[in-house]
Amino acid sequence: MSLQTVLASVQIVVSLAVGFHFLRSGLARIYRWFTALLFFEPIRVSAMLLIGYGTNLYAKTYVVTQPLLWITYALVMIEAFQTAFRTQPGIATVGRRTIAMCITGSALISAASSVVDLQHRASRYPILEGYLSLERVVSTSLFLFVLLLLVALTWLPILLTRNALIHACIFSVFFAIKTLIFLLRNAFGPDVSDALNWALQIVTVLSLCLWGVLLNMSGEQVPVKAGYRRGPADERRILAQLDALNRTLMGSAKNSR
Repeated sequence: MSLQTVLASVQIVVSLAVGFHFLRSGLARIYRWFTALLFFEPIRVSAMLLIGYGTNLYAKTYVVTQPLLWITYALVMIEAFQTAFRTQPGIATVGRRTIAMCITGSALISAASSVVDLQHRASRYPILEGYLSLERVVSTSLFLFVLLLLVALTWLPILLTRNALIHACIFSVFFAIKTLIFLLRNAFGPDVSDALNWALQIVTVLSLCLWGVLLNMSGEQVPVKAGYRRGPADERRILAQLDALNRTLMGSAKNSR
């Protein structure tokens, strides 16, 4: 067995184990899309291992399932954003809509530009190049919103559960590393693909272990405050501004119905 096959097998087992942990503990009711990801990814990886690398069926399976993975990641990110801003429903609602609209818009623009670009130049693998261009834009868009979530949790003194903070931090770091590896793979070509794939699988397994060990139902009952420590006056001022923004956004959402 190759190292990549071994790492993929370990990823499958760990992902399923964490998924069943979420189901047994009741966390799946709170993190629905993340639980779906925990089961979708091992099914996808198992199917591709059985098909075998380098075949036409492998390529078709990748092309069909990869957009489903993008959509699931986007839904997990929206879920993490909403969970983090559970006490600010107006901000959570607007954030969810903004993320969905921007990701959809970036994907459509990227697809259109890829079609136009490929029509004006000869390419040996036009479909693959257009697909990778679309994947690059979508992954970068998701990464920017993940970075925005991490910055918000670092800056704003919002009150949230321990699970929500841990989940958002792990997911943000994991997706940032995943996007960086993807961009490096595109920049340096197939010569570094194997090493970067191994690195991604190791990071994925470590992240799954952290989710499995650190998240439990008791963490839903423990309130924590995000953001770095400020003086009481500054904290009250920022929270007042955040509450005012939340009320304004909630009023706008009601008026738009």
